[in-house]
Amino acid sequence: MSVQQTPETRFRDWVQSLSGSAGTDSLLRFVPTEKNAVELTHAHPSGLAQFLTGRRTRLSTLLRDPVQYKNARRTTRAMATRMREISESRGVDVGYFAAGLVTWRTLRSGRTEYYSSPLMLGRVSLQRREGVDDEELQLVGRATPNETLLRFLKSSYGIDVRPEDLLKAGYMTARFNPSGPVTVLRDIAAKAGATIVIEDRVCVSTFPAASDPVDPSVVSVNHPIIAALLDEFAPVDEDAGASYDLATKVSDITGTDEPELDVQQPDDEQPAAAEGEDSADDEASAAPAVSDEATEDDAGEDVAASEEGAERAAEEPAEVQVAPTLLDDVETLGADDRDPADELLLTDVDDDAYAVLDAVSKGKSVTVSAPPGTDRINLAVNAAARLAADGKRVLIVAERESTMQQVTAMFADVNLETLLLKLDRNSDPESLRERLMDAILRNERAGETDTSTNDSVARARRGELVEHIRSLHSVRSRWGASPLEAMQELARLSSEDDAPSTTVRLKRSVLDVMTDRGAVVEQLQRIAELGGFAQESVESPWYGSRLRNQGEAEAAVELVGELAESIPELCGTLEATASSTRIKPVESFAQWGDTLRLLVAVRRSLDLFEPDIFDKPVDDLIAATASAQWRRDRGIEMSAMTRSRLRRVAKEYVRPGVHIDDLHTALTQVREQRVEWEKLATDRRYPSIPAGLERVLQTFRSVSASLNQLQAVLPEDEVRLDSLPTDALQERLALLQEKKSDLDTIPERTLLMETMREKGLGELLDDFAERHVKADALAPELELAWWQSVLEAMISGDDYLALQNSRDLEKIRAEFERADAQHMQQGSARVREALSRRWKAAIADHRVGARDMRALLKVGDPTPQQLAALAPAVVGSATPVWVGAPLYLPTVLPRWSRFDAAILLDAESLALEASLTTISRVDQVVAIGDPNTGVPARLNVEVDKPLTVGKGEEPPLSAFEALGRVTLRRSLTQNTRVLDERFVETLSPQYEQGLKAFPTPATVDASVELVRIEDPRATAGQGTVKSTSTEVEKVVRMVFEQLTQHPERSLAVIAGTPEHAQEIARGISNALPHHPSAVPSFQRRHEPFIVTSADRVDGLRRDSVIFSLGFANSPQGRQPQHFGELNGRNGLRFVMSSVAAARSWLYLVCALPLDQLEERMALAHSGPLAEQTPARSGMELLTRLMRSVEEPRTYELLKPGFKKKSAKTDVQPAAGVDQKASDAVAGRDGHGGALMADLADRLRGYGLTVIQHPGFGVDLAVYGPVWHERRPLAVSVDSSPEYARQPVRSRTRTVPAALKRRGWKPVQLWTIDVFKDPDAVARSIASQLGVDAQRGADGQRGVDAPAQES
Repeated sequence: MSVQQTPETRFRDWVQSLSGSAGTDSLLRFVPTEKNAVELTHAHPSGLAQFLTGRRTRLSTLLRDPVQYKNARRTTRAMATRMREISESRGVDVGYFAAGLVTWRTLRSGRTEYYSSPLMLGRVSLQRREGVDDEELQLVGRATPNETLLRFLKSSYGIDVRPEDLLKAGYMTARFNPSGPVTVLRDIAAKAGATIVIEDRVCVSTFPAASDPVDPSVVSVNHPIIAALLDEFAPVDEDAGASYDLATKVSDITGTDEPELDVQQPDDEQPAAAEGEDSADDEASAAPAVSDEATEDDAGEDVAASEEGAERAAEEPAEVQVAPTLLDDVETLGADDRDPADELLLTDVDDDAYAVLDAVSKGKSVTVSAPPGTDRINLAVNAAARLAADGKRVLIVAERESTMQQVTAMFADVNLETLLLKLDRNSDPESLRERLMDAILRNERAGETDTSTNDSVARARRGELVEHIRSLHSVRSRWGASPLEAMQELARLSSEDDAPSTTVRLKRSVLDVMTDRGAVVEQLQRIAELGGFAQESVESPWYGSRLRNQGEAEAAVELVGELAESIPELCGTLEATASSTRIKPVESFAQWGDTLRLLVAVRRSLDLFEPDIFDKPVDDLIAATASAQWRRDRGIEMSAMTRSRLRRVAKEYVRPGVHIDDLHTALTQVREQRVEWEKLATDRRYPSIPAGLERVLQTFRSVSASLNQLQAVLPEDEVRLDSLPTDALQERLALLQEKKSDLDTIPERTLLMETMREKGLGELLDDFAERHVKADALAPELELAWWQSVLEAMISGDDYLALQNSRDLEKIRAEFERADAQHMQQGSARVREALSRRWKAAIADHRVGARDMRALLKVGDPTPQQLAALAPAVVGSATPVWVGAPLYLPTVLPRWSRFDAAILLDAESLALEASLTTISRVDQVVAIGDPNTGVPARLNVEVDKPLTVGKGEEPPLSAFEALGRVTLRRSLTQNTRVLDERFVETLSPQYEQGLKAFPTPATVDASVELVRIEDPRATAGQGTVKSTSTEVEKVVRMVFEQLTQHPERSLAVIAGTPEHAQEIARGISNALPHHPSAVPSFQRRHEPFIVTSADRVDGLRRDSVIFSLGFANSPQGRQPQHFGELNGRNGLRFVMSSVAAARSWLYLVCALPLDQLEERMALAHSGPLAEQTPARSGMELLTRLMRSVEEPRTYELLKPGFKKKSAKTDVQPAAGVDQKASDAVAGRDGHGGALMADLADRLRGYGLTVIQHPGFGVDLAVYGPVWHERRPLAVSVDSSPEYARQPVRSRTRTVPAALKRRGWKPVQLWTIDVFKDPDAVARSIASQLGVDAQRGADGQRGVDAPAQES
């Protein structure tokens, strides 16, 4: 029958498998020796008594025997060194006073094993006494029972020892009595019949901790994250018949039912409460107590409701709801979609970091990959501040002292240092009191922070900038193009050698129907082939004739022939008629028509009147024969008698026998005819009309009709033929006859052109014909007309785009920049305001807790335990963020102390076992680390063993790896250190999400340098050469150069092997007396100079690092066959840790040729090095890194072409640089477009060196003629895809700031300026680089459109 495996059993077995990384085992396996302990059992009584009271006691006072003292002093100093190393690397004290030694033996695998363990442990400080060769020891605080031992005795021997009994026996008086607890344990063991030996011994030694960091009474399997870890790494053993199901913990994971730790709190750890008032814990438990007092009526209603719900459930299908889990992702709004009022930030963070902060704010646990150079501290501080502002208490956990110092420093930088309560061995009551007082003053003095106005400005200006980009880039479906695309196309067209030049604009209706410009171009080209736009065709008299087929053309030619024959004859007849009628000949055919019509009219009048009517005045006769109304209208007064007389006279002029119905009208016509006749007549005699006028008129009408028929097929704008002088008319007809061959192409051309005109392209056809555009130029001409028309239509149809100009845009950008910067500055004030509100509410709601805090500050000696006992709301609103080491926190925090969230820094080096107590205290965990640069190290505190004991063993499971399996995962990818971007690019494939960094310009010294050892001197016969005197001497020189020239920088030397490290250290020691100015660097307390090897650099950070490989070819030229640890299974981590140790400057020293190294790596890995894949070994990665430093990337193409900075002459790029740059930006029209390509060409005209799309999110990298005199420009334009993809904050503030830190001068351009006046933009950029812009302006004038510095 199988035994069921309980969760507790699984947990105990799992913890046992993790044991060792946190160091709990040595609490049960302690064997005191002369080398690892200072025996005080037989110390001098007076000295021991002084020591046990907690006073500083000299070692010579305790041990007065010279031999004992000498040995003990050596051991004490070794312990002090180990204590300091572990304190800095693990954040925990390991120096303890042990009282009582319990020894037992067990039978394991047929062998007897002996165990010994201290009974009581008290922290000890060791200090060297100044001015005396002696050590001082001090017992700090109260000794406490070794609870790891007590649990072991209970589980193995049934010995149940209460810790309070041991404490009571040890502190019967003010002085600790070591024998008291020993006596208590002996009595209990004797009664239990246990076979253990309990010695009354006292000593000072090193122990991992006085409290077990994986105490089962603290770490609960019901905790959601613990349960998930247990299920992930210790799955249920089905063969054991386990009944435990992790699904039962869904409520724990959602946080709805918080698990209660089944922990019996000792009396001295219970929070105190005043009589008659609720304590903080009572207040916290009041709510669930109310639910137990429900009445029976309420219960009955609940039952009825549940029955009714059951009936509905039976009728309706049940919805399957998936319970949320730790791995459920959250959606994060983009930077441009976030409301500033909802965005709490202390400093700028990139999108990757904000995604983490957003998940944290939503209560998610997150594991964050933070590669070297990413801003993990910035992320941690922002996360902690956000949580604190939300009323949550936060634990920031880090083993390394340097990490905690960075956290503290950054909180101070944002003026929130009073939020922190740092828990470390140096904490004392007075410092805690001061910190709490500062926090309270902060809360009392914090005022309201009104951010609404600034938020409104930021929101509005951001919206305008977003809308600007949207308007510029959005495609108008009406034309399938964006305004930017139109500008780019127009710039491309204008930059061509034979640029189109049409000024014709197409109507919107034309644009809408022109869906296929290719077909239009084909038609235009056919027209051109038919001579439609050729000069000889345009000059043809038949050009533009409206002839649609060959028949019409033939008819037109025939008509011309007929007219050419008939018109000369007609002209002769007309001239003869004019001569006989005594009138002047006229010029044009139309004038002859008017003359003939006059002759006909005169002849009709002569048929009515006597000829002399044309000699007499007829005005009075006309008035007399007119109606009275006619005379009144003209103001003519005439008597009846006069009218009668004049009418008789008028009748006398009428031919006999002729009756005129309307004499007045006939006389009026005579007067008009006489006026016309007088203009033509050659004498003053009355007209005479010859015979045969009707025949002449008929002929004229026939010829005129033929002319009109010909006129109808000629071009509409053709001058009328009948208006030409008769000689010109005959010449025109002759020319038409002569050019009749032109009619062969006219019908087809006419049809095509009519089709074009019907499409609204008539003006364009006329323009092409006027300029005689050739067929191959028609496509760009049409494109120019189309894109220009489309752009104007887009602008007129977009109110925002139509009103924008660069000055407005720059003003909006500047206002957003100011508002956004102020938004960041207000973050700290918003946190202080939130805490102040919570503080005032807490002291009102938790009067007992507030009173206890006041009393503690006034008369007590505050300790972390006492602060943890106060009401969480009160303490949390004062100091919401507590910082400490994972192994130290369990020693100062009560077991029942709870927080809301924990931030684990350097999680890759933090053992999961050491993190379990921290995880169990919180609901939410944020683990930040880099799995490639560190692993947890087993804690070795024994001074008689090397610090690297356990090397070669499988490293303990890290908190980063474990939590990454059960929580959300995020990655930081932006490198913020000023390290060579090529270096970062080489490291990028080692990370799943990659790495990115802004480059440094060629004007800035490289932050990573490869130092070659050209002629290494290797000792013959030593096998693999791990160190050469040449390389050692070079490194020694570099060390003292760095320490002398840059004493402000911290420095470390990392050697490829321990042997090489020893040689370098020896060389530095020998040279140190000759460099006295470098001595302070060896004595500095913070980040002192150090020489170490690559396998021991986990966690090391220095400003500058010299990495010296050491390996070299033998004197016979044999290459190294192996590279020690660098090519082992941990080699990648060793190399990554070594290069990550450098904050700002890294020097790689190598005596091996890179070509040989690459060949060796290819041979070792059965293939060549692949750039974009992760390295397969440490040496392969190191080889890549060195090669990356030696081989410049595209954006560094300028470097080989520049001379040294001392050059005084204008510097020119090396040959081939321009070609490489051109190759690098192939396809530029698809990237930045022709606008920037054209601008780049203009800038080169000023003698500037320009690289387009240099690879870091800007459009142009521009260097001046004398490159080292001015910062190069990093030019960005709002038309580029990279610019559009960036949030407004990034492109306005953070990216320009990052570029400026790298050594660039950021410049912002607006597309509208580049499009409207690229010359002005080029002049502005050139002037910023010290070029006399007017010199290359070629006399052009205009207002410069300034390029704005970001």
